[in-house]
Amino acid sequence: MNNFIKEMENLQIPNIENASFQNTLKNQIHSKYFTAAESYRLKFRFAIGFATAIFLVLLIFIINPQIPTNINSIAFNLQTAKPGNEIDESYAKYQNIRYTSLENPVIGRNIEPGRYKEDNAYLIRKYSADNNDAILVVSEFGQSDSNYKTQTSY
Repeated sequence: MNNFIKEMENLQIPNIENASFQNTLKNQIHSKYFTAAESYRLKFRFAIGFATAIFLVLLIFIINPQIPTNINSIAFNLQTAKPGNEIDESYAKYQNIRYTSLENPVIGRNIEPGRYKEDNAYLIRKYSADNNDAILVVSEFGQSDSNYKTQTSY
């Protein structure tokens, strides 16, 4: 490094004695690097390079959609759901619910399913008390809150 500093200190810049040649050379260098056309070319090259980079990133995201999902989970510290995870505890109590219809062979022996059409769906919840009392709450799917009908039976 010390040798480099000594060489720089001893470096002499040649002096051009012909002023017209100096001005011509100066104008040529200035026109080569500082013209409007050259600045537009430089901006165009940057724009093309940036557009190419964006295109490649989007192409990678389309080919492998797991990459943006991983980036999003890292950026926002989210836990991603992976196949094989345990069922969420709030849904664990609904695991034993199964779909039934009139086409069920157990029910179909006693009735003719073709005579009936499906009308409304209901959800029935049972609430039990310590003294063996129970309340059944029947909710109809698809009704707004203002259309609730109260029917009490004992």
